[in-house]
Amino acid sequence: MMLHTVLALAVALATQALAFPAGTLPVPSSVGGAAPTPTRPPSANSGGSRQVPHSSVPPTTGVCAAVAKAVPLHRAYVGGATSAADHFYATSPEEMSKAVSLHGYKLEARAGRVYTWQEAGTIPLYRLFSESASDHYYTTSADERDTATNVYGYEDEGIAAYIYQGQDCGSVPLFMLYSASASDHFYTTSEAEANASGYSMERIIGYILPA
Repeated sequence: MMLHTVLALAVALATQALAFPAGTLPVPSSVGGAAPTPTRPPSANSGGSRQVPHSSVPPTTGVCAAVAKAVPLHRAYVGGATSAADHFYATSPEEMSKAVSLHGYKLEARAGRVYTWQEAGTIPLYRLFSESASDHYYTTSADERDTATNVYGYEDEGIAAYIYQGQDCGSVPLFMLYSASASDHFYTTSEAEANASGYSMERIIGYILPA
């Protein structure tokens, strides 16, 4: 009777294991705790090329009535021997002033001009922050935002601005780059700065008006 019980238990365990593909067996929550959280969202360009990628954004809409409403997108940077690197972008002068006075950021040239309210042809630019990586992350993809918060431990800080989805109204590409060694995302409209930065090119995330 004991032998039959052991055999039945072995068959049941083998059947349970076959119900999951290799490498996907569930781990009890009481064993080993939670899985370690990666420090950054996944790259859109795993090859890490520093060359400017081809754009795949939609064509222009030709709607430019709101250009006069555009405001500066301020840019600041912190990094050094005793602090992690981070590029920070915001439309609020007050918020940027606090970043400088309270958190040691240094103002850099403005990134360009964007909108604080959604205008024709624009989409949200989401802002996130990882305290563990000391990294601000900006994306126009709601799916990437959700992955960054749910998988990579970033905090959703809302909508930073609205930017063009296509190259409208004299706008220029906004490039997203990443440095694995600095755990830092970097955004610029300058191809020369992008290619000389030492960061890996990810992609064009949208278009903004020149500064």
